[in-house]
Amino acid sequence: MQVSVIVITYEPDINKLIATLKSIVHQKNISYEIIVSDDGSKRVNIDNVESTVYEVVPEGIPIRFIKNLENRGTVLNIYSACQYVSGEYIKVISPGDLLYDDVVLSNFYAYAKRNSQHSFFFGRPAYYSNDGSLEIYEVSTPLYPEIFNSKSQRIHNLALIHGHGPVGASYFHKAEDYKKYIGLVANHVKFTEDYTTSFLYLLDNGKLSFLDRKVVWYEYGLGISTGNTDKWKKIYEDDCKELYKIAKREYEDNIYLEFRFGNKKKRFFHPILVLSILWINRISKKRTVHIKHTKEQIDYLKSILKTDISEDNTKL
Repeated sequence: MQVSVIVITYEPDINKLIATLKSIVHQKNISYEIIVSDDGSKRVNIDNVESTVYEVVPEGIPIRFIKNLENRGTVLNIYSACQYVSGEYIKVISPGDLLYDDVVLSNFYAYAKRNSQHSFFFGRPAYYSNDGSLEIYEVSTPLYPEIFNSKSQRIHNLALIHGHGPVGASYFHKAEDYKKYIGLVANHVKFTEDYTTSFLYLLDNGKLSFLDRKVVWYEYGLGISTGNTDKWKKIYEDDCKELYKIAKREYEDNIYLEFRFGNKKKRFFHPILVLSILWINRISKKRTVHIKHTKEQIDYLKSILKTDISEDNTKL
């Protein structure tokens, strides 16, 4: 098996889950399995959700539905699903987020095999919202994704420390290594699996590798990265405190660790801060945030969601 696609759910909106599954089963030129892992939903009839999943996924595509009895958080939900994967690589996705087109997995897989010295890969997310009518945004993150193809470990570490990391939905991981890092945070971090696993991977001298193409339609405003609320900020802060404890234990003398989590007053003239300022100034002219969508790409999204594009297309 080439890819294991893990769909993590909690009290799922069935229409969003169906859309996500449709984007997966349309994939071409790749062998894959689907693992749907529910994090102890109580307000929905999970047996009905399971039946719907098996109806949507065509025969011949390996599918497993995991019903965790308790709500334990995103990280443990992913970790439990990882125990069942058989693919070389793992793609994690949530209801409402959609694979961008029908060759995302095959493109990701080919790129990962060409760059097999790396274990964590990502592409560009395309943002959309669908609150009654569909809106598409011509922006993407991170601001400087191409810097992650730098050969400099320092550049990678500084980029992630300064919040220029990828959106979690845009990741693609080598299964063996992803299971290692998700295992390190599983019983400590509750929700922020993307930043925490990437941070530990970089502290191990790993490098993120950027596939320069759009890989996911990301539903704007619902996740930690775009849900700009006090609730999500508190969740992120709590998870980072736990990350620091883990990283301190595993990588005690790493200078980036202390710069990220240490005394803020001591950072002012810290060499890393000076270097990062120079780095940001140097690459600021390369900022590439605007993206365009072709009619075929928009039609693909509409076919998955079965809705119309709003004429009033606001920006993020």
